[in-house]
Amino acid sequence: MFQTGRLAFWAVLVGLFYAVSCWPGNITMRFIVTVNATWDPLNPDNSTDCLSTVATPFLDSSRSINETQPITVGTCDQGALVFGVSNGSQHGYGKMEVYITFFSTKYNYIPPLVCYIPWNGTYLNPTPGKMDRSPLPSCFVTGTVPDPAKKITHTIDYWFRVMDWEM
Repeated sequence: MFQTGRLAFWAVLVGLFYAVSCWPGNITMRFIVTVNATWDPLNPDNSTDCLSTVATPFLDSSRSINETQPITVGTCDQGALVFGVSNGSQHGYGKMEVYITFFSTKYNYIPPLVCYIPWNGTYLNPTPGKMDRSPLPSCFVTGTVPDPAKKITHTIDYWFRVMDWEM
């Protein structure tokens, strides 16, 4: 479904990474995905600025990009979301990390968006001094969108939060 030259290249790289570093066995997860495209390059008059949040269905860590159904985040974006869970932390936080890759099909000139969520296999607990901290482990990434007519770039923000999981 998503097999194009650009996506095929990135899918191979992501697949190799997940094959080498992922948690043994399947994990299914649900995510909350938020997209903030308050400047939409496909709508330069800004009549449909977009800020939207959705919950995904359960996704399987063993699925490749070609086996993944696209998720739709309101009218802000759409694309395949694949993930893997690594045993241990490469960034010094948590016991493991959830690596997320989102392949935007609305903004197909953005490379796949990748971020990692440090995770202990639980929800987060607020602590004194951090009472506003979300109990959902999350990550944030920005996609840069060129605007050749104005010779500037704009950003589209993406948040990914672990909502639920089954191991």
